This record gives sequence, structure tokens and C-alpha cells, in this order.
Amino acid sequence: SDNFWDEKYQTNNIGWDISPWVLGGGSSSNVVSVDGPGGQTWYDVGTNNGPGFDATGGAGHYLDITDGSNDFYQEFTPLCNGDVEFGAYFTTRGNGNGEATVTIMDASGNTNISTPAIISLPGGVSGTDPWQRASFTTTLTANTTYRFHVAMDDNMNIDNAFVNFGPSCELHDDFDHDPDAAPDFVFETTKICGPITQQEDGTLSATCEIVIAYDTGTFVPLQISLDESVFLGSSLTSTAITNITSADDWDCGTLPVTSNSPAPSCNWNTSSTPPPASSGSTTLNVTLEFSPESGQSFDEARNCVNAHMYIGGGNFVDSGEEPICAPLELEEEESTVETAKTCEKPVLSDDGSVSVDCQITLTYDSGDLVPDTVLLDEIFTVDGNASQSLITSISGDDNWDCTALPVANPTDSIGCFWSASSDNPPPSGQVTSVFDVTVE
Repeated sequence: SDNFWDEKYQTNNIGWDISPWVLGGGSSSNVVSVDGPGGQTWYDVGTNNGPGFDATGGAGHYLDITDGSNDFYQEFTPLCNGDVEFGAYFTTRGNGNGEATVTIMDASGNTNISTPAIISLPGGVSGTDPWQRASFTTTLTANTTYRFHVAMDDNMNIDNAFVNFGPSCELHDDFDHDPDAAPDFVFETTKICGPITQQEDGTLSATCEIVIAYDTGTFVPLQISLDESVFLGSSLTSTAITNITSADDWDCGTLPVTSNSPAPSCNWNTSSTPPPASSGSTTLNVTLEFSPESGQSFDEARNCVNAHMYIGGGNFVDSGEEPICAPLELEEEESTVETAKTCEKPVLSDDGSVSVDCQITLTYDSGDLVPDTVLLDEIFTVDGNASQSLITSISGDDNWDCTALPVANPTDSIGCFWSASSDNPPPSGQVTSVFDVTVE
């Protein structure tokens, strides 16, 4: 029983008797004892020798061949004729590639009853990778002794070897070796975003918050990870993520990323300050920045996160099938623009011409937003008729750019604009600008 192994062995037990299995003449056996995810053995989180859980996903034991390779077998005698499914569960050691061969042989070990089946596993993260089930079929004869034979190299672990008849054989109980169902872990992710505001340099920025809360019962989370993304409409704009911070030991790599794909990712694993056991929560703050490009639309803008948790024993938990998103909206501020115009009395010159000097005072209040462009249109009429060509001069005390004067036709429009791209762009807040206009 598992209790027997757990009481007698502590993690590695090299050279231990594995009867009723018979070990070949190669390297020594190593009966590994583990106490499941979140346990106290140094397997799983401390090394990459192998998982800290057996093939059922919990506490138990499994077999390793120490520093080399060997073969081993166990004899069995079926009570039925017919097809059987046979196999075992495997994982790797030391993050390296591993290989094993499983065969049903006759009692002498000289003849293969089944075709030798090779199991090859690529290197991965041996400390946390789940067990892989390998199964095959062959035909056996009742009351005949066979050998379940395995040859295995140093980079493989094996657990829960099995031979199963179909339902037509009632003399053998079918034993289900599949891993235990994952417990009902609680894993919740929320995201909220503040408004997009404009900074003094014109940059648009927003701050979002991610909160991940979990309850894993008696299990210890081995890793919590997340993927971040930003969308403007349907366009992925992950380069806008300039910083992700947390009071916990998260690693988010270098930000901002240089391209929109792959999106930024963060990991909190068994580092110097691992995720707490049983239950806990963690908060991350995300900073977003956008350049003030003309015409940039924030319709359907959103910041999204996919979060994941690995508990060990093959138990993975996600925050949901769809990403968790929060809308990004421009800060709503009431901007005002007011204009006032005064004109002096017309002046009659000696040559008979008449001139009028006017003054325009424009005042705007943009709050914290920096105006992209401030526009002004000037109109002059005589007896209700457009007489724009009579305006000979417009000059302002700021960096305004006005239509060249005088215009050729009375109906030509005259405008002035003060642009953010000018040497002295319009500032945010409350601003007053004065123009002098001459009409002749």
C-alpha cells in the first residue's frame, strides 16, 4: 500500500528490493517516495529529478533506475482468453529525454508475445511535468504464464503498470489507473482600469490593476502565470504595456515588448518568495502608455489578462476560457472655449481709404488635456455680403499660423490655427490668446 511505502522510505531509496518485480543485471533500482503536491520532500519543487507526486496525482511511490539503464519484469497468469490493454505511466528525470520499452513476453523471457512498444519522452521540466500514460494491446491465452517486461534508461520514471481485460472477462477486475480528478480549486481573476489621461508631454496613459485570488485546500501552488494584452478595437497593441509591478515576487521580463506578439507574460513560481500555501491573493499594477497620434481611436479599447495556476499532480487551473478584460476610456473633462471681439472706430485716411483695427480675445480651458489644435475662423461682411478680401492683417501673441493675407476673393475663407506640432504648442489648462485684426 502507499502508506507502507511512505512510512518506510524517504524520497530516494537506491537498491531497494522491488519484488515481485525481478530486476535485471543493469543499474540499481531506486524506489522514490513522495508525499504529493505541496508536500515536504525535495522532489517536485526542489529538484528536477522527477515529480513530487505519483501517477495518481498524490502521495505514493514510483520506480527509477539509478545512473544507467536496466530491465525488469513481473510474471502474471491471466484467467481469460482475449485481448488486453497493457502499459504504464512515465515521466522524465533531470529535464532530459527518456526512453523505455514495454513488452509482454512468454514465461521464459525468450519470445515476445506483443510487439515491443517504445515510449520516448522529450526533455521538459521533470519536477512538475505530469505523468504520461502509454498503453498498447495484445492477445493472451488463459492459464498461461507471461512476463510484463520493461527496459528503461536513467532519464525515465515508471508507475502504475497495468494489464486490463475487456468487460467480457469477469474473472479479472478492471483497475482504473487514471489520475485522480482534480479537486475543486478556487481561482479568480479580476481586472479594473482607470481612465486614460493626458500627461504634460502629451502622452496618454492609464493604470490597470489585476487581482488574483485562489484557494487550493491543502495544496501549494507551484506556479501562477499570466499573459497581458491591449487592444484598440481589433488591433493588438501590447507595446503600450510599459510596466508591470507587484509587491510579490513576479517576473515579467523586459518591458515594453518590442512587438505586439508574443504578448507580455509574468510568472510567480517557487522562487525565494513562493506563492502562499492553501489560499492567498496577489495584486499587479499595469502601466499603459499611448502616443498622442492624430486620429487614434479608443473605441472598444481594452486591457486583457489570461491567468493560470499549476498545483502539481497534473492539475492546471485557468481563470476562464476567455480572457478577463477591462475597458479603456478617455477621461471625460469639460473643455470650454470663449471668444470676444472689440473694434475701434473706422479711420478715414487722406487718400480716402477707411481702416478699422479690431482685437480678438480667445480663452480656453482644457483641464488636464493638451489641445491637439486650436482653430479660429475670421469673417468680415459689408451690408451682409462676404468681404474677406478687405482683411489685410491678423497677428497673435502666440504661435498662430494664419491664412496669407489679403485673400484674392471676397468669399475666400480666412483661418488661424495653433497646433501641437508647432514650436510653442498650446498648453493645457486655462489659456488666453489675443489677436489684432486690421481691415482696410
